[in-house]
Amino acid sequence: MDTTRSYLRMCREAMEIQAQWVAENGDWWHVGARDLFSAVLMVDKNSKYKWKDSERFYDLENDIGLFGIVWLPRQDQLQRMILRQSGESCMELLEKITFFSKQIEFEDSPTMEKLWLMYYMFITEGKIWKDGRWVKNNLKNINEYNVHSDYCLETKTK
Repeated sequence: MDTTRSYLRMCREAMEIQAQWVAENGDWWHVGARDLFSAVLMVDKNSKYKWKDSERFYDLENDIGLFGIVWLPRQDQLQRMILRQSGESCMELLEKITFFSKQIEFEDSPTMEKLWLMYYMFITEGKIWKDGRWVKNNLKNINEYNVHSDYCLETKTK
């Protein structure tokens, strides 16, 4: 699981991803107010979901803004989200992510979570990660980068 500062920043800035979070056991999060990375443990108190890290209980609905909680989606969660959105088969998705991975450059060390998050944001929101933020990109089709390799996305073929 990627718990680097760069992945945290990418996730925090991906408001579209954060808005979709339905917390479940095994999710990873960052509690900004305490600078703590943790896997969540679900605790049911009075039919209200509370989340616990090693030291404190959190009421997720109330504490997200207060404590600066950021969900860090795992690779398998990002893959499921993409498959649901695209309706593609696993093999089609693997072909496309392979092509996509050859077209992009990472700002720092690559991880699978970063790659899948970048792909998700590209195909669903038309955004790319550039200079530490998500920027809107007019191209929605990965194959268009072959023709427009100098447009927005830093490519290895430039």
